[in-house]
Amino acid sequence: MRNWLTFHEIILVAKGEAGNPFLGGTDPYFRGTIDWSKIDEKRQFAEGVRRIRQGLHDDPKLWLSWLTVGKFVTFFKTMWVGLYPHSVPVWYYELLVKLHRFFVWVGWLAALALAPWSRPVRFLGLTLLVFVAVHMAFIPVDRYAYGMLPMLMLTTAHCITGGASLLWAACLQAGRRVLARR
Repeated sequence: MRNWLTFHEIILVAKGEAGNPFLGGTDPYFRGTIDWSKIDEKRQFAEGVRRIRQGLHDDPKLWLSWLTVGKFVTFFKTMWVGLYPHSVPVWYYELLVKLHRFFVWVGWLAALALAPWSRPVRFLGLTLLVFVAVHMAFIPVDRYAYGMLPMLMLTTAHCITGGASLLWAACLQAGRRVLARR
């Protein structure tokens, strides 16, 4: 919609000025297998489809691992910060990296583990899966995962608050048992 209003045309993926992100996602594990100078700008999407078909035919194990687990891990293993690491103390940046990993892994685990029992987590998890599925078609650049991070933060918070509530309830129950014995 934005492209239609801004450029007066429908642009589904990209026009090729900076390279088509769909085609960019057809370079398994960033091996440098795309020769951008030999690809017509108007045929980049078609070239991406051709590369996927050819790759699945020639080396299905490599391409299936890239199109599933490889891209997924690449999205979330680092956080995109632009020039930020150079403008803050090293200790602070390292703390942010650890916080990022915490939110990503606890968020995903919480989404998977709590979805059957929690409607809000199920909703967040399904929304997150839609985001991931759409983004998996393109080049897995960590900055594209930014839209997914708030959902992971919310599932992490839900997990932490739920765990704290269970711990508090257990402490109260233990306290009641101690008082009942007196």
